[in-house]
Amino acid sequence: TVDVRVSQSFERHALAIWPLVTGNKPHIPPTDFAEKFRTLLSHIVSGELDADRADYMLRDGFHSSVTIGGFNLDHLLSNLHFGLCDQTNWVGIAIAEKSLSSLEDFVYSRHQMYRQVYAHKTAQGFDWLLRAAIEEVMTQSNVRDLVTRSLSQLDLFQHITDSYFWEAFRRFSMEQSQSYSHCILNRVKMPHLATRSNLSDEEVHTYRNFLAKENELEPGRIIATSLTARFTKIRGSYDSMKVLSSAKDGQQVFRLITQASQFFEKFSDDRITHFYVDPKPLID
Repeated sequence: TVDVRVSQSFERHALAIWPLVTGNKPHIPPTDFAEKFRTLLSHIVSGELDADRADYMLRDGFHSSVTIGGFNLDHLLSNLHFGLCDQTNWVGIAIAEKSLSSLEDFVYSRHQMYRQVYAHKTAQGFDWLLRAAIEEVMTQSNVRDLVTRSLSQLDLFQHITDSYFWEAFRRFSMEQSQSYSHCILNRVKMPHLATRSNLSDEEVHTYRNFLAKENELEPGRIIATSLTARFTKIRGSYDSMKVLSSAKDGQQVFRLITQASQFFEKFSDDRITHFYVDPKPLID
């Protein structure tokens, strides 16, 4: 639904900023320089090392009182550059070779934050409850109609706020005390049974039945929710970011990160699955 073609206005701005990429050295922009520049900016907004991740890693760690790993953001940022390879016309983000260890710290810290905070049993339990409560109130025609219309009418979309759904939860809870909306409003935690990693869908189904038998419950009462703690896309031929080093003749050399460090091949994604007891039938 989004037109991603580069506009003429963007091309003019890209051409004006092009000297920042080339370091003010004489360089004729490639025919697709505007598209390359758009890709470069997209990596700053949404990439393996982007502004959003750099912000929430430090902010979430501070507010959750969790210090996992840690990384030197100032040192990392001061060693990031626009990269332009004359031989291949590659354009992207380049990290100085001396700061590669800071990038490794950043990637590892993010992975651990996902494992220990975002995939925590309490966080995932309330995430499941919130989704269930939203689906619950969406069964009401007035809520469903407003949400559906807001997807195509932006003047209505402004009303789809946290406050709107909190009020919808309250109304639904007043009518039905045994509801997920009631659980959300009263912070009823889902009874946690177990946590397992890297189970296949078939193994999740098997383990759910095992827990149901062990706890003398119907299999349908056991809820399984999973989150993938992704490590990094920096593997093999990943070239959105490269390592910047200097050759003996003083020329800049851009190498794949995986050619300069084996760190990013040592870890993999983890699919963390929590098993709970459905809390709704437990409400008095």
